Amino acid sequence: MRIATYNLRYDSMPDNITVQQSLASLPDPLQQYAFYAKTGEQPWSTRRIKVFEHLEHERIVLAGFQEALVRQVTDLAELLGDGWGWVGLATKPTTCRDS
Repeated sequence: MRIATYNLRYDSMPDNITVQQSLASLPDPLQQYAFYAKTGEQPWSTRRIKVFEHLEHERIVLAGFQEALVRQVTDLAELLGDGWGWVGLATKPTTCRDS
């Protein structure tokens, strides 16, 4: 069983780009992605594709995320599809959500 843990980091630069828009803007798969060469903080709309690709490539079956906002978890749920589920505990108990 392959298990991973990620610190997704707070989305300090929200840009309202949807998952579908991120997928539609991916470059030719035979060319290196431009965001690999970027340094410093990157918006979640850029990072989510890399996290998804890593989970898929490594065949992770159980993943833990730290500092994940609900929108980050739902983005990953959309990318990973119906075969994945999630359980979450927020830092404020009134905002907990299990799915």
